[in-house]
Amino acid sequence: MGMDMRTKLKAITQAKGWKNQGEVAEFFHVKQSTASRWLSGKMIPEKHAPQIDRTFQELFGGIDLPERVREKFNKLSSEEQRKLVIAFEAMIDAITR
Repeated sequence: MGMDMRTKLKAITQAKGWKNQGEVAEFFHVKQSTASRWLSGKMIPEKHAPQIDRTFQELFGGIDLPERVREKFNKLSSEEQRKLVIAFEAMIDAITR
């Protein structure tokens, strides 16, 4: 099973260092209330799914994390998620040098 859109949006938000829903809304050209519903899981961003998928692919190379890893990631605070993304990027940089 692939990663759900909410998880992808959270990962994109962390990777880009966005601090609020307004930055998500601006990037995807939607209202802040729409971005809020996406991030809370109250609305599925069907119309924007292709753009979210493309952005995720560009940032993470299409990583499809196992369900157990996604569950653990989602339990982390925003700050812990941000630190994990930074550490992950550093690992990739170290491997690809």
